[in-house]
Amino acid sequence: MKLRAEDGRAVTDLDISLFIHDLPGGRKTDAFSTKDASGSTSQAAAVIECLEAGAKTMLIDEDTSATNFLVRDEFMQKIVSAEKEPITPFVTRVRQIYERLGVSTVLVAGSSGSFFHVADTIIQMDEYRPVDVKEKVLPLLNNYAAPECMNDALSELSHGRRFWAGGVKRDKNDRLKVRVNGKDGFSVDRNQVDLRLVEQICDTEQVAALAEIMRYILLQGMGKLPVCEIVDKIDAMIREGGLESIQGSRGCGLTRPRREEIQAMLNRYRG
Repeated sequence: MKLRAEDGRAVTDLDISLFIHDLPGGRKTDAFSTKDASGSTSQAAAVIECLEAGAKTMLIDEDTSATNFLVRDEFMQKIVSAEKEPITPFVTRVRQIYERLGVSTVLVAGSSGSFFHVADTIIQMDEYRPVDVKEKVLPLLNNYAAPECMNDALSELSHGRRFWAGGVKRDKNDRLKVRVNGKDGFSVDRNQVDLRLVEQICDTEQVAALAEIMRYILLQGMGKLPVCEIVDKIDAMIREGGLESIQGSRGCGLTRPRREEIQAMLNRYRG
């Protein structure tokens, strides 16, 4: 999954305490909800949702990330003590996520070398050509402070979130109105699903398929089920019966999304 900061996205009942804690006002982060996430909280949510979805590789670009989510340099750590800082940087967890959960990270970095300390492979782009510079970097690491690496339990992460959808409003023909807005997302029952920053979506037909899947989930009363269980059921239906199993005889004009995109859609539903 491609992960990035998404200022303003909705996050619902998600345990982001692995990265975010002690928010102002004593807001809990083990079941965090907001209609307007910041860059750092949205990217923390994206990582947890990626793990929940069962993806095995995270793709992250420094240019589209929240800097304070990725790293905290040594100088900043001296100014703001750890107990006053609500963010546990990704660099302190990335090794742990790989070694304990088997999830790899491919990170494009241009300004911070903090990840060199925890990287298995370091590739430099030299006039658009990839060059392995790991051996060149290794002798230099001792000259720079290494980030603290976390070593607590990851098995406590909760993946039991349920998708709660209230009653839906059908039109006079007993249908549920859906409107697709290109690759940007769709609305269903007047609730917007913003997919503009789900960058792995390739074309409009995938968004149209996601809209039909959401319509199906709402009409079939699959609300209140665990998110992962809904994704498993939908993925199995499409695998066995194609998109027609979701849309009936109208299965043309749709492109199958991956299960990761189905979960991303559920995570961004504001209804």
